[in-house]
Amino acid sequence: MKIGRLKIDFVIIFLNILFINFFGSNLKTYAEYDLKNFTQKTNSFPRIKLQEEDVRNPSNFYSDIGDFIVVKIFGSSAPGNGVLIAQKNKNYYVITARHVVEYILEGDDIEVQTLDGKYHIGKLLKKSINYDSALIKFTSKDYYYTAFIRPDVTPYKGLAVELVGYSLPSNVVEQISLRKTFGTITGVLDKNKDGYTVLYSNATNIGMSGGAVLTYPMDGAEGIKVDGGGPRTCHGFLTPSLVAIHGRGEEYISGGKSGVNLGISIHDLLAEFQLILFKENIKTLPVETDTKIWKDACSVFKSDYDRYLEKINP
Repeated sequence: MKIGRLKIDFVIIFLNILFINFFGSNLKTYAEYDLKNFTQKTNSFPRIKLQEEDVRNPSNFYSDIGDFIVVKIFGSSAPGNGVLIAQKNKNYYVITARHVVEYILEGDDIEVQTLDGKYHIGKLLKKSINYDSALIKFTSKDYYYTAFIRPDVTPYKGLAVELVGYSLPSNVVEQISLRKTFGTITGVLDKNKDGYTVLYSNATNIGMSGGAVLTYPMDGAEGIKVDGGGPRTCHGFLTPSLVAIHGRGEEYISGGKSGVNLGISIHDLLAEFQLILFKENIKTLPVETDTKIWKDACSVFKSDYDRYLEKINP
């Protein structure tokens, strides 16, 4: 997917946005995500809960960025999902659920399909024995977005989240379709089977395993406010932060489901695959303003903002 095409796609998407706030672009730059030295801190963004009601309000979920970072994974049976989490030169790295690639051996080829419809032959680098997760690598000259992961944003009960992933066909919907659902994190466990410590209320469909669980944290979480108390954004654009990888719905031993779904914290997964990523020469993930997502989206929003100013100040 070329940069020009993506920018056109963004224009189409953002022209249909129903709720845009125009704020200054004086953004605070957060530190890189240091995979080696990262530790989850109890006084990070979720514990502060500044602007709590704004963060939890689903009306803040007004971009389709999640569509770009989710890919289809073709394992040994029905396809599942994966999330693009890092890039190094022409190499892209994807985290998926282990049960999606259960019968694929480490080192074997595996097929990945990106949003532009292109298929890529990837390699299964690692299947975790501690988590229901796996790491895949594929090579492409094309231009793709990778998820933005903020080190200060960890899951907490009540955090508003969106889930993005491809679902399998059903009796009514006869094709694989990309879904987005909204909900809140209903609980965070200290430990749980296969690493499923993040529970959320989002509706899910069969086949969405490996999808992205995202939130839109407001900049200024440390108490810094601008423009009369508004959140720090780029002319209304907020970069979604990946908080977890979706895995499965909660099922009871006696049968039936609770309606709650389970995911694995992205911080746990980055720690799990740390050594593999180091071997691939990936030791940090970029700050927000260095991500492809922010650079492209911010420029589009700035253009929209400039046109808005021209209309009100002819």
